[in-house]
Amino acid sequence: GLSCETLKLGQCSAPTRKFSLAGEFHRLEVLIVDHSRSITLLSSTCFEGMPKLAKLSMCGTGIVNLWTTCRALSKLPSLRELRFQRCVCCEGTGHCIAPPPDDCDGQNISAGSSGDDQEVEKMEIFQKGTDESDYWDSSGDEEEEEEEEEEQEEQEEYDELGEEEVVESELDTDLDEQFVCLEAVEPEAGNDEPPKAEERQLSYLFQSTICHEKFYQQFMISSLPKLQVLDNLEITQESRKKAWIVYCDNFERSPNTRRRREGIVEILKSRERGGDRGPHKKRKINETRALSTSKLCDWPATSVVYNPCKSNVDINRRLKPRQFEYHPKDPALMVLGTLNGELAVVNHEEDRLVAYIQASTVQHRVLGLCWLNNEPDKFIAGSDNGVLELYSLSRMRAATMACTYMCGSVHRFNDFEQLTSVHINSQDELFLASGYNKNIGLYDLQTARLVKVFPHLHEDHINVVKFAHHSPKTFATSSFDKTVKMWDLRTTMTSPVYCTTSRSGNVMLCFSHDDHFVLVSAVDNEVRQYLAADGRLHTKFDITPANSRRNYTRSYYMNGRDYIITGSCEENRIGVYSAQTGRRLRDVTLEGRGVNNSLYVQSLRGDPFRDFHMCVLAAYNHPHQRSEIVKVKIPSFFLYS
Repeated sequence: GLSCETLKLGQCSAPTRKFSLAGEFHRLEVLIVDHSRSITLLSSTCFEGMPKLAKLSMCGTGIVNLWTTCRALSKLPSLRELRFQRCVCCEGTGHCIAPPPDDCDGQNISAGSSGDDQEVEKMEIFQKGTDESDYWDSSGDEEEEEEEEEEQEEQEEYDELGEEEVVESELDTDLDEQFVCLEAVEPEAGNDEPPKAEERQLSYLFQSTICHEKFYQQFMISSLPKLQVLDNLEITQESRKKAWIVYCDNFERSPNTRRRREGIVEILKSRERGGDRGPHKKRKINETRALSTSKLCDWPATSVVYNPCKSNVDINRRLKPRQFEYHPKDPALMVLGTLNGELAVVNHEEDRLVAYIQASTVQHRVLGLCWLNNEPDKFIAGSDNGVLELYSLSRMRAATMACTYMCGSVHRFNDFEQLTSVHINSQDELFLASGYNKNIGLYDLQTARLVKVFPHLHEDHINVVKFAHHSPKTFATSSFDKTVKMWDLRTTMTSPVYCTTSRSGNVMLCFSHDDHFVLVSAVDNEVRQYLAADGRLHTKFDITPANSRRNYTRSYYMNGRDYIITGSCEENRIGVYSAQTGRRLRDVTLEGRGVNNSLYVQSLRGDPFRDFHMCVLAAYNHPHQRSEIVKVKIPSFFLYS
């Protein structure tokens, strides 16, 4: 470290976009890290060796995550002044002490206004009068003669006007004189009270990315109770109270505490039983889920699901995942579909390849994957060329062990043109297929044939079709015609049960695990939750749009139906929201390798077996980088702090 008291760093360039200062800085009191757009994340240990740091300036940086930033700043016990944007009239990090604006024409001039601007304001006031005599006394003979002539003309008009018109004219004249007098009187210097700190509106320069987050200042003030000055604004008791109210209205302070208490009780009961695995064998998973959320980690833990370098299987090229699904029974397994038409089943807990099938001669993207519910050894895969096949995991595993990589298919169904999604009902009797058209296909798994095609269910192509989890005849469709429709196979299918409408084209939908809600995601962060029974709007999530028509948003449930996770294909953040209140719980930011290799969210799933775990299909903006599936675990201090 260094023994200096003030440290000013230039434009820092971090290859991993993470800012970190190693060493001990016991005497450091002022740290300035301005104009470093490459820095987008603070490491968990970047401020650990600075016990006396009281003033920090990080203007013009790319830092964006509120939660990781506040967590890193909370390790500074002496921090009192902080800024991520600079007031135009301030050089340091202290609160702005510029004189209060002059009161001209009843309007306040901003602290950054120049003298020329004030002269313009005075000129506007001057021009409101009809004559200069309204503001200054005139003593010239010519002016006196003009006044006498005007008085004579007014007397003649007075004689000609009626009584009512004269009264109205006098009232108007009195009001004009009063208005002019009010404008002409300059305010006394002693009567001007400086505006309160929370009422002052400052003009800023060099804003960091985090400043554009909704309720950024209120979040910082509520999360850092010892902070005295933020962005050159003094934090008063009144402003802190207002910030806390805004924080409570828009952010979820902690997750479901009821679930956490039950988890601890289960852990204690397990200890009392002494590890008995007889009649309590089914509770093992619940104990693991409760323990996983109680571990103390530093930052959101991320890891790639499958690393081919660690595998003993000879695969010539690295997998390029395009779709993935968790196994419905085994918490360790996951099936992947690639851009080259390959299928792989991996053990994401042990980072091990379980089964693999190589691509055929003609390579096509795998867009649809769905496990069977009652026969978890099988799953259906569909490609964008319309090929639909039923696969067996045991056959794939045998082919992988024999290094043939070509077997595993049980049956091939009739093709469905331009396929985009497939889904199986709860009884493993039927499955649906949708594509880049207005139709859906209904298939019978028992007879392995196409039962019927339902035409023109929407006015635009259907992105996703989903069966309900517990009703084998009920399903929903989402389309780019801005509608989501609920259907029942027991009806004539001539009209939907109900229809909901979004502002933009719908990208994704999914049912909650108890079929109580339907979660709908539309273009550019438009996410809504409806009651599955009748389509009434339950929750509208306030997510900042990116103002892009190509910002395709996808959302899924996490922890049952307690929370939702959402991400978009032009952003590298995953938002975690309460499904009941709509408030933000946390944000998770994905960072790529290198400054120019930004990640974006292509798809995501909540882990059905572990609370606050998820997997994200992340792709790079760089054309030569491959997409990868990243496991994310939100640490406990993010949840219960």
